[in-house]
Amino acid sequence: MPPVIARRLQVTVALLVLIPISLALVVGWGTRQAGLLRPAVRRVALGSVVLTLASPLAVPLIGRAMWALWQWVGPAMPLTLAMVVIALWIGLTILGWRWRDRWFQLATGLLGAYLALFGLALLLAAWSGKTTGQAVSPLGLMLALLAFVLLLLALATLGQAMVAAGRTVAGWTFTLLAFLLFLTVLCLPFVPFLDSGLTRELGNPAWYAGPLGWLTGCGAPATVETMETMVAPVEVTVETVAEEEAEVEPPLETLPTPLPTATAASASPLPLEPFPLRQLFPETLYWNPTARTDDAGRWSLDLPLADSITTWKLLALASTRDGKLGMTTYDIVVFQDFFVSLDLPAEVHRGDEITATVSVYNYTSHSQTVEVELLPGEWYDLISAPRQTVTLPSNDIAVAHFVLRAGQMGDFTLQVNARSAHLSDAVQVDMSVLP
Repeated sequence: MPPVIARRLQVTVALLVLIPISLALVVGWGTRQAGLLRPAVRRVALGSVVLTLASPLAVPLIGRAMWALWQWVGPAMPLTLAMVVIALWIGLTILGWRWRDRWFQLATGLLGAYLALFGLALLLAAWSGKTTGQAVSPLGLMLALLAFVLLLLALATLGQAMVAAGRTVAGWTFTLLAFLLFLTVLCLPFVPFLDSGLTRELGNPAWYAGPLGWLTGCGAPATVETMETMVAPVEVTVETVAEEEAEVEPPLETLPTPLPTATAASASPLPLEPFPLRQLFPETLYWNPTARTDDAGRWSLDLPLADSITTWKLLALASTRDGKLGMTTYDIVVFQDFFVSLDLPAEVHRGDEITATVSVYNYTSHSQTVEVELLPGEWYDLISAPRQTVTLPSNDIAVAHFVLRAGQMGDFTLQVNARSAHLSDAVQVDMSVLP
């Protein structure tokens, strides 16, 4: 590594540590002079508690939104977020000069300096990673991480102080800027040309998710059996890149955590032929955030599939002990050449007349004459005939309609069977009847 590059990177990282400290002092001094420090700190503390309690729901939603955005824009996602952050900073800087608020101007000036030096540090760190050695020590990386967290807290405190002072738009803009800056840093390790110890350290979710896991109990997986169905299992293998001299910890002995949490003991026994009942249709088939690989960086399991005729999107995220991240996707197709689907509302009111639409799919090479039967139930009165016969050619779809009236309140199931001379299928769905 050229000495001049190493020195510049070390100086830049040192400034990235000093600027957040200066910003925190400016925010604390300015808000205290205005009598807004205590209400701002209370707002930030309350927001932190709410986010912590809501993290089991909020974190997956944010993760899915980021994944959808990544699928759309690809590696340009961090650049897109960075451009939004810069645009918000420019708008806040203009407001500060219009209001002639000195501590506000000083805060935006320090933030602008941090953003510029942060971009320079990313380029220098990426360049140093491609040469021999790393210019930033582990202590320097840790101090940069702590300073970044301090920067986010200072921005959030400043924003909430402005909200308390009646400057709602500017205050929430500061808060949004801090949140988007956090998301931008999380995306940096996935950008190949920015790979460095700095991006891996700042963008490692473990530094930020650890306290959430301790407070919400998400750190350790629950011991829940995976759901078992009549479908053949599929093997999933995940590979990670690890250093040869890295010591691998022994694998965890806890069972993986699936979603939904349906156990084999609680599942209804599936009937035998001729109707292999399909009744498990989860939105998420499996989730395991604590899987541990073997010495070769491999992890696998036998995963029974649910009853949905669909294409499951497998998303695998992996990380090494030194902070390297990897990601891959894979499509798992679940299909059979003859099946039915039942379409009806999830909730109805007592006394409502509804139409259950049964679609019969024939992807075989021969035409089929199919008898479709709606099984009787105590909670409804069947108005139409309980059986209908449809004929459909090869690679075609036919539809049967059943009209029924809901007579009881509660949670019930509705089952439909379809059978031809050689093939059959049966589907059961859940339904709620309200008053």
